[in-house]
Amino acid sequence: MSGGFRKVKNAVIAHQGSDQQLVLVAVAFGQATTNLFVIFDASGRIINVDISRDFV
Repeated sequence: MSGGFRKVKNAVIAHQGSDQQLVLVAVAFGQATTNLFVIFDASGRIINVDISRDFV
């Protein structure tokens, strides 16, 4: 079991195109750390969030 959410460790822009931006957000859950993949549209709204397959 991974445990509950603890904190955001880091966030970096992985890709920035004309209409979308991908941000990798490293998050800590209990004893584990994984990446969230957060995609923003051109207006800065979140349009998708996914978690690393290695974590689930």
